[in-house]
Amino acid sequence: LRWPNGEEAAKVRKAIVALDRALPGVLASEIPLPKPAETVRQGAQWHYHLSVVYQGRSLRSEALSHAEVAVDLQSNWPLALNHLAGLLSEDTPRKALVRLEESLALAPTQTRVRVQKIDLLFRLKQDAAAEQALRDLAADAPEYHFRLAVLEEARAQRDSAQKALESYFTLYTGE
Repeated sequence: LRWPNGEEAAKVRKAIVALDRALPGVLASEIPLPKPAETVRQGAQWHYHLSVVYQGRSLRSEALSHAEVAVDLQSNWPLALNHLAGLLSEDTPRKALVRLEESLALAPTQTRVRVQKIDLLFRLKQDAAAEQALRDLAADAPEYHFRLAVLEEARAQRDSAQKALESYFTLYTGE
């Protein structure tokens, strides 16, 4: 069995069940079979990696197909959810937003994913939600006060933009 979800997987599983029925207990003591959860995780990883390869080769539909399988196999894996959201964001931003929300529910401190969510909210014309998400992000990551200042400046809100810039220069210690 090369891959848990390969073409030959169903035949191998049937053969293992038949062998276990014919010789009960022998398989468990003689052959270390992978645990089902481990097999599912490996399958999700395999499909995720295939998706990344297809994406790198600009084969979007194949990448999307394998990313969806990876998420179906392991829906609690933020990396797979984020990858799928990235693939979906171009054509179906609402579906991408749903996947990003699922990922953030599992791991709420993902700054890059929070930024993707803000960008999608702005693209979907959900400006109030995007602005609130940006303010929340700036509270946790001070470098985003600068982006908040740019937003306020674009709205001609000079006082708010200046306060955001002051917060940026006061709180941000990065390079």
